[in-house]
Amino acid sequence: MNQPYEDTYFLDRDLAYQTALAHNIIIRCNGEKAVQVCYYDGAPFENAPENLVNVPTSEFTRYFSTNTHRLPAKVEASYQKPSSDEEKSLEKKLKSLLQAVKQNLTPQVKQTAIEFASDTLFLDPEMALNTAKKTRPVKCGNSRYYGTQICYYSGDTVENAPDNLINVAFDDLLDFFSNTRLRLPTAIAFHKDVEYEEKDKLTQAFSELLSKSIQNRNEIGTILLTKCQQTKPDFQLKEPLRVLLTSSQYDDLKRPIIEGFYQAFEHYHCKTMLIIEQNKLEKLDSPWVFKEHFNFNPHITLTIDSFDTTWLHPTVFNIFLWWKPPYDISIGAPLSWRNRDIVLPSNNHDQLLLSQSGAKHILSDLIKLDPNNTETLNIDYKKAVSTIINTIQQEAHIK
Repeated sequence: MNQPYEDTYFLDRDLAYQTALAHNIIIRCNGEKAVQVCYYDGAPFENAPENLVNVPTSEFTRYFSTNTHRLPAKVEASYQKPSSDEEKSLEKKLKSLLQAVKQNLTPQVKQTAIEFASDTLFLDPEMALNTAKKTRPVKCGNSRYYGTQICYYSGDTVENAPDNLINVAFDDLLDFFSNTRLRLPTAIAFHKDVEYEEKDKLTQAFSELLSKSIQNRNEIGTILLTKCQQTKPDFQLKEPLRVLLTSSQYDDLKRPIIEGFYQAFEHYHCKTMLIIEQNKLEKLDSPWVFKEHFNFNPHITLTIDSFDTTWLHPTVFNIFLWWKPPYDISIGAPLSWRNRDIVLPSNNHDQLLLSQSGAKHILSDLIKLDPNNTETLNIDYKKAVSTIINTIQQEAHIK
């Protein structure tokens, strides 16, 4: 008989991860169904499922006193081993703190919360179809824009399937997840009749599949990064400059700026490419960016508040737009600038710091902070791009 599930705080982070991947369903006190939330101590996981939440023990009281997440119903101290006296003591302390939090929380006005789903691999095609039809939202970073839940399944192909219902043959799962543009699943869903022990085995197999897929993607990314570093773009007088820009549907802060530069480069007849998700199912991580970069072989790239250009060939021009400079820039520390880095500071103070850091090509007064809102940039994109192109033509000797 399958055991009931509860939102749980785990001292064992690996157990928390394995449990979260099972995507267990809990029955709340009002009868509603929800996905089990697994809180855990220790270092945070990368690419964690949405229902796996890192809360260090040192932040236990503050987090649960101020956050709107559901409180854990229990504390799980150990996994497949006897609890030490230290673990028992910590478990007792956390339970006491949790009880204090429950007692001290003041009633709050009830708000309608969005119930986020997780991209999921289903072992039951019918369950996958029924879930896909709900088109539930998936949280993508900190953006107010949401993705649509992807429902993967194996077996016979469902006819007239919605776009978010993806069929992948069981034997092709590893290859597919290693190379797809789509977001990877972070949860696995079982048929209701699957016993607990079988769930545990399948969850472990899913975890290994996911880990291997991510490892493969990282290895592919490393290979493509090296190819980008070694590929030199030729500057031909009669050919338009190739400009590669990268953004994301879920970056509502920087995306409008990237799109403004894209249109301006297009206006000046550059061959311009924008790497961005084409729908609410994709997530274009580094391997895909490097792949598109290698195939396009650009003369010009652009980054905002990012000093990471390790994949660029030395002859590629990179436009650095400094809006909210990182710490190294803010203290004027010397940095390893490339010879073909062109810097656009957003104010005179940053221009001085950038100069002190060793930046060689600084184009001032092309972008400015809005005096009434420092979260907004005022940019004359056509003027900025015209100046950039003239600077590049002089530097590359293709007048």
